[in-house]
Amino acid sequence: MVKAREPQSPPPAAESPVSRAERPLKLLIAAAVVFPIAIFAVVAWISYSQHIDEARDRLQPLLKALAQAQTELNSAMREQIRRDSDH
Repeated sequence: MVKAREPQSPPPAAESPVSRAERPLKLLIAAAVVFPIAIFAVVAWISYSQHIDEARDRLQPLLKALAQAQTELNSAMREQIRRDSDH
């Protein structure tokens, strides 16, 4: 039985100036999308970190005051319980 010949692909043509110009343009388009996103992400992360640090700095005095108030309340309650149990 005779087999059909497989179609042969044409020999590769030399790159035309148009196809050589497409690759750098595609890279430029990709860079125009990727770089702004990367810069935005880095700046957003830095800003987020600064805001979190500032919030922690503002909370520290409040937390210390709350801890002191809790300690004083506990002492007052112990003293009241001690006085009530003595009577």
